[in-house]
Amino acid sequence: MNNFSIKIISAVIFLLAVNIFAQTENESLDSIKNITVLANIKSNEVIIRWAPPDYIAWSRGNDNGYKVIRFRVNLEGKKPVEAQQIGNDTIRPLSLEAWKSKFPQNHQFAPIAAQALYGKQFRINEQNFDAANVRTLSLEQELRYSFALFAADMDADVADALGLRLVDKSIEKDEQYLYAIIPYDLSRMDTGFVFVDTRFPNEIPKAPDLEKNEMENQIELRWSREEYQPEFTAYWIERSEDGKNWKRLNQTPYLQATQDPTQQPDKYIYYTDTTIARNYLLYKYRLIGISPFAELSEPSNIIEAMGRDRTSPEPPVITSIKDVNGNIELEWKLENPPSDLKGFIIGRSGSIGGQYEQITSDLLSTSTRKFVDRNPDRIDENYYIVFAVDTASNVSASMPAYGFLIDSIAPAKPIGLTGAIDSLGIVTLRWPLGADPDITGYRVYFANAEDHEFSNLTPYPIQDTVFVDTISLNTLTKEIFYQIAAVDRNFNHSVRSDILKLVKPDIVPPVTPLISDYVVTDTAVVLNFIPSSSDDVAEHILFRKGEKQTGWSQVMAIKNNPDFSDKIIDKDVTGPNYYLYSLQAVDSSGNKSELSPTVGVKVKQNLKGFQIDNLTASYDTQKKVVMLNWQKPKSNFNYYVIYRKVNGGKFENYASVDSDKTIFTDNELIYQGEYQYGIKAVSGNAESTITISSPVLVKN
Repeated sequence: MNNFSIKIISAVIFLLAVNIFAQTENESLDSIKNITVLANIKSNEVIIRWAPPDYIAWSRGNDNGYKVIRFRVNLEGKKPVEAQQIGNDTIRPLSLEAWKSKFPQNHQFAPIAAQALYGKQFRINEQNFDAANVRTLSLEQELRYSFALFAADMDADVADALGLRLVDKSIEKDEQYLYAIIPYDLSRMDTGFVFVDTRFPNEIPKAPDLEKNEMENQIELRWSREEYQPEFTAYWIERSEDGKNWKRLNQTPYLQATQDPTQQPDKYIYYTDTTIARNYLLYKYRLIGISPFAELSEPSNIIEAMGRDRTSPEPPVITSIKDVNGNIELEWKLENPPSDLKGFIIGRSGSIGGQYEQITSDLLSTSTRKFVDRNPDRIDENYYIVFAVDTASNVSASMPAYGFLIDSIAPAKPIGLTGAIDSLGIVTLRWPLGADPDITGYRVYFANAEDHEFSNLTPYPIQDTVFVDTISLNTLTKEIFYQIAAVDRNFNHSVRSDILKLVKPDIVPPVTPLISDYVVTDTAVVLNFIPSSSDDVAEHILFRKGEKQTGWSQVMAIKNNPDFSDKIIDKDVTGPNYYLYSLQAVDSSGNKSELSPTVGVKVKQNLKGFQIDNLTASYDTQKKVVMLNWQKPKSNFNYYVIYRKVNGGKFENYASVDSDKTIFTDNELIYQGEYQYGIKAVSGNAESTITISSPVLVKN
């Protein structure tokens, strides 16, 4: 293997090695995968490149070979579909003697491919190689396979010699083909396919645009990995000082591996040029992509970049900061000032981690070590940083230092304290923020009586204008009292606010009332009850539940007022039905008693509404029929039932008549003698009593 081949291995060894064992260890060795196939469509030919899925498949393909079948798809149907073998009957790698005669020893990629095919050993490090180690052997096998495929991507003649490339020059214009790469040994890999439409030749895209990061004595270049990964296998990076004469920076095609094959790769590829002569010397850079068919792309856009001084001065150290007559004076030191030191800047912020605003209009001189801030913030806090700046605009910063101004003035008395207590005993206090800008919080105090000593509820001032307290409602005291005081950043306390009195809510339910007696008619239910004995009852609520109801319905509410009555009349009932009644008391706070024991009543049906009146029967001697007439009931019902008896016999169910009728003709008079009729109205499960007519004499 020549020196150039060794350089290529050094350039790509990490990429290949980190991916060798990325597969799951339990993956079956008998799994069969398809051959990967790519097609490069030209105006008068199609180039086919393929790759076996792993080392074992590659090795068997080298031994047994491949054949290529081309199918004319002809999507428009103008020509018959046909299959044709392209190339040799068996396509396999050249023999070692053929390699030696075809390629010179100093060829860029052929020695690597030949060594991968026929070399007795293909090692990374002689000292670490253990022939008895299965993992080491697997690494060597995968390296042979990976380097062979890489060399095929880099050189078309090498791809031909490896038996992984075929050029079809017999294509027809405007045709569609399906190429099948068929291995003679199908034990490890299966046929690969690629579709080709000769109407759309491939064009290799322009190389990716470059981006730069100008660092000290080196320049980092980067370009998109995600967008161009399918298009290019490797790259050439070129540099020029005049934009005309270009030099390749990488001696071997450049590719970059991810550090961890199990992780998502970076979306960029990076290359760092560490060979620049000096900082601030302008260079031009461009990129050339290498396709899997060993074709070079058009160069990328040209960018200009230079190395820059990125070394910041040593950071200053603030040694003193104090209040001098209401101004903040700070001093600092700088060990080993650099020769390119340009000066100092003072920054100030209202918080230690906030944005520091420059308060020096110009750079302080390199000899300055003291600064007086004559306009510090009298209300907010004052934090300072000293920045050292060199001639290349590199900046270092000191640690922040706090400038303390003496303050003995307390905030104003708080106003507007309000509050409320809910039914669970949760107290919520609110107040507006005071006008003093240096307020850092509030203290909250409470007492059970206005003349008692108030206790502090907040060991530390709260930085809010809302406070939540929890109290017990099962106490004898019905009131609670609160005050607040404002606290500034120097812990000066204001006068306490006015006292706020809050009334605790009533959570005790009233005594349950009782239904004592009842009277039922067919139109109403009259209930007598014993009211709740609680003195704060606001109303009593009557509930009713029908026989088929699952829940209670409110009937009425009886207010506790001077006209209060302990008798309730429920007229919204109908029979036949069974009703349950219960009472509940509600106090002035909305607390509700338990429901009283239920009382069940039965309401009979009111049949008067659909009783039939004025039933008459008459005999028509001409027509030989009996005519019935009656008066329709007032209430709605479903239908009539007519009864008949003859010559003193029993009444029998004779006929049914629709509810909208008031006449009936009996034309089935079989016997002579006395006929008598009855009628009733039927409504659901209820029915009226039978109305009887006078007897009628029937003759032939």
